[in-house]
Amino acid sequence: MEHAIVIPALNPDKKMLVLVDELTKMGAGRIIVVDDGSADASKKVFRQLRSRENVVLLRHLVNKGKGAALKTAFSYCFEHLRDTVSGVITADCDGQHTPRDIFRISEALAAAPDCLILGVRDFAGAAVPRRSLMGNRVTSRFFSLMYHVYLPDTQTGLRGIPASELEWMTKLTGQKYDYEINMLIQAKRRKIGFRQIGIEVVYFDNNQNSHFKTVPDTARIAKTLAFNFFLRSYERERFYGRLFYFTRSIMRRFNRKLRVVGDVPQAPAVYIGHHQNMAGVLGVMMWVKFPVHIWALSCFHDEKESARQFGEYTFTERHGWNKTFSAVCARLAGGYVAKLVRAARAVPVYRNSVRGLKATFNQSVDILCRDENLLIFPDVDYAGESADTGEIYTGFVALDRYYFAETGKHVNFVPIKVRLDAGEIRIGRPIRVADGEDFAAGKERVCKEIRERLNGM
Repeated sequence: MEHAIVIPALNPDKKMLVLVDELTKMGAGRIIVVDDGSADASKKVFRQLRSRENVVLLRHLVNKGKGAALKTAFSYCFEHLRDTVSGVITADCDGQHTPRDIFRISEALAAAPDCLILGVRDFAGAAVPRRSLMGNRVTSRFFSLMYHVYLPDTQTGLRGIPASELEWMTKLTGQKYDYEINMLIQAKRRKIGFRQIGIEVVYFDNNQNSHFKTVPDTARIAKTLAFNFFLRSYERERFYGRLFYFTRSIMRRFNRKLRVVGDVPQAPAVYIGHHQNMAGVLGVMMWVKFPVHIWALSCFHDEKESARQFGEYTFTERHGWNKTFSAVCARLAGGYVAKLVRAARAVPVYRNSVRGLKATFNQSVDILCRDENLLIFPDVDYAGESADTGEIYTGFVALDRYYFAETGKHVNFVPIKVRLDAGEIRIGRPIRVADGEDFAAGKERVCKEIRERLNGM
């Protein structure tokens, strides 16, 4: 048999030994078992497995989840067996998958070595537990609607995977059962074909020994389906966190698209924008394609502080909401915004702490030295809706001094402005302190030119 069999195991019993012995008798070669942090009661089972010549036993010291166990096995196969096996067959440890069906999946993979083979259970039988039936039906329907392929058993653990696909599978997100649905999503996006093979349905004690936790695991699967639906590119090296891309995709669907006008300078650059009562911030973060680290007040990086800011100022002082209603909304908004700000890889800005400001500048200079961009909205009247830029805080120009000390070069400050009336984001010409120019004079000139160009854009 030219395929390795991968079996993630959490607290297995003797059924695991029976499965491995039957597979061996039928000619299975390499069997890779991952002990996913099992309890002491299963040690005897693993000791016996270790004595089998064709079994490789890998171990997690603590339970990490089925997805993590699969990735551990895939990494082992990719690193150690890539020249000896052409694919892997994944199976469950509880005897739910029969040796005969495991070999049928192997034969199907040999016949279609470029496809992902799925063992599909027949849920028409009366012995199928209700939670297994309903979970699969709901997931399959949503998968079909979102990704335009009907897979009647999206949660099957019996799969045949070509060895050529293992490397990217080791890098997929998901630690638990959400990993398996993510595998299907990314396989579809990579245009990998699916082959579905009907298999026998075997449940013991109404599947009471299953480690699938109905509510949390179903929620993880639903979250994975939704996140990936809005994240279009599977192969892009993501700069931001998943929550940022998800939120941005939602917002793009309900806001007018803005086109970027102007030449984008080579990174690193410090983009200086006009706040425009959040219109400038949201417009740039929604539609500009090049990645930036935005400066955000430190309070928005922490859930409690963010909620306090919304409850004690934004909703009450600025918008005049009822205090009780504001408190409820603030708690929800504070937690979400803090997570979103961190997902955006924002730089925390401390207004009332010298030590904090030093940390802000140190982190910002490190970003520039990595050839990455910053985005700063320094206007004093940040809640104003006027298209004109008024007074601005000028301290950000000190970034040039610190960057010059590190690199011997001056950094570009680039005006950027959202024009909702024109449906544009305009990028101005870079402004910088000149070589040999006195820093104080250069700072004053740079700030003056930024205001003038922003008001002229």
